Amino acid sequence: MKIFGFIGSPLKKKSNTYTLTKMMINKLLEKNGDIKYTLLTSGDVNIQSCKGCWSCMTRSPCPLDKKDDMAFLKEEMLKSDLIILGSPVYAMHVSGQMKTFLDRLANWYHTLRLAGKPGVTVSTTAGSGLDEVHQYLQLLLSYQG
Repeated sequence: MKIFGFIGSPLKKKSNTYTLTKMMINKLLEKNGDIKYTLLTSGDVNIQSCKGCWSCMTRSPCPLDKKDDMAFLKEEMLKSDLIILGSPVYAMHVSGQMKTFLDRLANWYHTLRLAGKPGVTVSTTAGSGLDEVHQYLQLLLSYQG
């Protein structure tokens, strides 16, 4: 089994969301040491903001995939058996970094590139917004299949 996790926090391994996700993966590894995983944060990669050019919809792939790390991230997701999306709560929603990552998957919401892959959402907050973030992440995982 291969797991791909993306955490929308610029704090890298200092992120509470990263820490919680890593704890979950460690529990899975205790049960099955053969699990392979990739766990990255927005602080580990370069993702440019969507330019709204619609190339992903009309010509695919996104032209920005050649300029940043999204092609790599997409490939890792496609090779994985389980997808984990995690975000801290920023202003009652996902972080801006997570939103940028999700925006760059726009074509996948129409082509169901992750059809059949289970997904898990993780979020952390010091206050409110937890339910809103989980609902949003679950919705977008569902839209990808």
